[in-house]
Parts: sequence; structure tokens; C-alpha cells
Amino acid sequence: MRLYILIFLISFNSYSIDWNFKYSGFSEIKKLNFNSNDEAINFNNYGTWEDSLGNYGEGKCQGMSTIEDNQNDMKFYCEYIDQDNEKMIGKGIRKSDINAGVGKMIMIDGQGKWKKMIGAECTYAIKYKGRVFFAAQKCKKSL
Repeated sequence: MRLYILIFLISFNSYSIDWNFKYSGFSEIKKLNFNSNDEAINFNNYGTWEDSLGNYGEGKCQGMSTIEDNQNDMKFYCEYIDQDNEKMIGKGIRKSDINAGVGKMIMIDGQGKWKKMIGAECTYAIKYKGRVFFAAQKCKKSL
């Protein structure tokens, strides 16, 4: 009997959702350049998204990146609104190259169906071609 309870608890605690998300659009950037070649960059991204659960919608992100001693430190927030007009918010960080790289995002708020995704941890990759960006993220959320 103890074995059955242990198996149930392990399987119950290890259940999780795998969620894939693609987001692309345009970026607006404002820079401050310093004599030391360091930079402070404010950015706004806006575009469309779709996910592996059949959802789609529009999104926008805004944040700041500082480049000091050739090291990028980026922090930003994104708001995604789906086809049912329900919203989710993510908080992201990235320390890779400014034009492409890999970072982390955590979903910090959500409405409706997105409440269950609060706390989801995501790894994302992004690349830029001029003002256009392409991003993909893979998320995992334990239930």
C-alpha cells in the first residue's frame, strides 16, 4: 500500500506542461552612447505570437539593456493578449549578444486561462534583422 501511495505522489508532483511560443515583430530602439563605448538602450518590441496550445495574439515588450565592458545586461517585461482578449505578463533577462541570444523569462501574471501559467519558467532565443525580430521560447510549468 505504501508503494502505491509513493508512486501516486511522485507522479502527481512530476506532472508538468510543456509550452512552446513563437513571437515576431518590430523593435524600436533608443540609445545613449558613452565615450567609453558603453551604451544604454531602451527598447520597445511589438508584434504577433502563436503557441503550441493553439492560442495566438498580439504582444509588446519594453525594457532596457546596458552594455558595459562589452557585456550586455538586459531586463524587460512583455504583455501578451490572446484571441480571447486575456492577458499574460512575463519578466525576462538576457546577458548574451545584443543582436541575438538566449535568455530566461518567467510568467508573472495572467488572466483567465493564463493564471495557470504564472510561475512558468521559459528559455527563449531571439535574433534581429534590422528592426525585425524573431523569438521562440520553450516553457515548463509544474502543476
